[in-house]
Amino acid sequence: MRLVWKALLLYMAVSGIPLLIAGWYIMSAISGGEILPIDQPVTWLPISLVILATVMTTFTLVLFTRSLAATIRNIGLRTHDISQGNFSDRLDLVRRDEIGELSDGIDSMSAALEEYDQANSAQLLRETSKSEAVVHNIADGVIVTGLDDEVLVVNAPVEK
Repeated sequence: MRLVWKALLLYMAVSGIPLLIAGWYIMSAISGGEILPIDQPVTWLPISLVILATVMTTFTLVLFTRSLAATIRNIGLRTHDISQGNFSDRLDLVRRDEIGELSDGIDSMSAALEEYDQANSAQLLRETSKSEAVVHNIADGVIVTGLDDEVLVVNAPVEK
């Protein structure tokens, strides 16, 4: 193992790499292949900067993760609403990434389903009107009931 360290330090000295942190002291490579320790301990500034950078990076990652999780949670809630038949709400996410594309796709799907649902409801009303018109024009008495025996339509002869 010592041989590996000596080879590494010699390589650094020959390549002109000036510093190597070893413990609490900076080792300086001198161009003759000789490595001598500098008598001053490492100052707290570089260590403080590393700690500050680590804290800032962690804080940024936490914020990004929370933002992403909240966005995905909203998409999940919206898809649940769509599955329950609520097609009118929109996500309205303004993002220029894959999640934005997913949001736009869900909004487009929701709009298409809302349009289909309205067209389907209108078609159902037209068919119901036609059926009632046919029942009312039959000369004999007709009573139309639902599955639970509830009377839905009665024509004029039955009403008399």
